[in-house]
Amino acid sequence: MIIVPPDHAVIRESIVKHLASKKRDYIDVSYVTDFDGTVYKLSSGSPEDPDNKDMLCMSIQVVGFDEIVASMGGPEFLQDTCYAKYLRETEKGDGTRTFNVTVLANVSELTEDAYESFAYDWACMKRNLLGFPLARALEGLVDESKAVTTDVVIKYRPEESIYVCPEQGKVTVVYGLSFPDPNDMEIAHVFLEEFKAAKKQPKLGSSPAVNFGPDPPGELRSFNLEKSEAIVGFLSLTFEKLHVRNPEMLSKAVDMLFSLRSYLHYHIKCCKGYMHTRMRYRVDELLKVLNRADPSKTEKRAAGWKR
Repeated sequence: MIIVPPDHAVIRESIVKHLASKKRDYIDVSYVTDFDGTVYKLSSGSPEDPDNKDMLCMSIQVVGFDEIVASMGGPEFLQDTCYAKYLRETEKGDGTRTFNVTVLANVSELTEDAYESFAYDWACMKRNLLGFPLARALEGLVDESKAVTTDVVIKYRPEESIYVCPEQGKVTVVYGLSFPDPNDMEIAHVFLEEFKAAKKQPKLGSSPAVNFGPDPPGELRSFNLEKSEAIVGFLSLTFEKLHVRNPEMLSKAVDMLFSLRSYLHYHIKCCKGYMHTRMRYRVDELLKVLNRADPSKTEKRAAGWKR
């Protein structure tokens, strides 16, 4: 199966192309959107000097950002991200959009070796903002001084939320998943049941514990959630220290957790596409059978043989 990368391909490719260009032509990638409502605005210059091609400015509007700010105790958590030195006053939108974070960088100060990592970090801004509570909770399993003691809700879609529930020695991440298409709901239910069944394989014995069910799990008891027909179910993954024992494993875990919803949605669409292809193929085969069974065509062939 294909894992959907956490970065935004259009933003990353636009920045890499801009940095590699000797002319540093003006760049304006305005209002690039994701399916989850995230909006990006990338442009050359700064609000004070819009013609300065050495400056690169990007603003982002992220669904669920206000909840993260509240759970982290304020926007100061941005100082702990890779964007700390690029932060500036948030850019005003066009009246219909309100940005949450704006970053500004002088790209002439970057070395060529840093181009790829710089572009990747900026293209992963949504992942790094929405995934910050996930990363902080998982870091607490390795370093108790960073341990998070309160539950965090990331409401990243109108009907869906991610719940981060830290406990002593473990962190449980719960997804409340919903899809507008009832067919998607049924396919998603099959996929999610497979997540739970796959955990029973011996080779996956050391992987995070997985559970899926239609009712909110016990970790969400404090949220007083009720069963809803709009929710296909709740997928729970429980992490312990052995799953995030080094920075590489922790970063990969956050990437996987953050992209799980997109991963699931992508493969649902692939599954539907495959089924439609098989149905069209089957219809073509049945039409061939019907054509061979047409009596008039049989009579014409028989008459031709007599001649």
